[in-house]
Amino acid sequence: MQIFKIIKKEILLNLEFFISLAPGSIGNFLRRLYYKIRLKSLGEKTTFSQFIVIESPENITINNNSSIGSYNFFTANGGEIEIGKQVSFNRNVHLNASVGGKISLGDYCLIAPNVVMRTANHNYDEIQKPIRFQGHTIGNIILENNVWIGSNVVILKDVRIGEGSIIASGSVVTKSIPPNVIAGGIPAKIIKKRI
Repeated sequence: MQIFKIIKKEILLNLEFFISLAPGSIGNFLRRLYYKIRLKSLGEKTTFSQFIVIESPENITINNNSSIGSYNFFTANGGEIEIGKQVSFNRNVHLNASVGGKISLGDYCLIAPNVVMRTANHNYDEIQKPIRFQGHTIGNIILENNVWIGSNVVILKDVRIGEGSIIASGSVVTKSIPPNVIAGGIPAKIIKKRI
């Protein structure tokens, strides 16, 4: 029985790889068809560019009219990813809920290139034990509606970014950000209010 699961997984990985290479509107059609079957839920008119990797698609929901740019990597092996409607992902975005937790993006969010969101941090308190064997601390990441994340931003666990907020390029977000502000820096702090 275990061998059949391994074979099925390998076949799906190979199929997904070849579908990810297909160019143009035919490629987008094939990716939509594939992910319609594989994702937990896929809304209408969502587009998928080339070279996308989605691990554990059964734990991922993508709503209507979203666009997923090239080279994006979404993984939800141990957690969950939920993407609202009309969310736009540029290139090389990494959503990682592989150990646990949930990444939730509201409607109309804009995600610039090279953004990383991760729901877990490594534990490191035991100095005599290698960090890789100390497990993880898990949390959630929530972006409310109409949030714009600039390029090269890192968002860590237990962060909520309020509706209408903007995170400046190159920021590291370690704490929650209220609605309708511009925040930036390492760690990200409020720069000004959007009025």
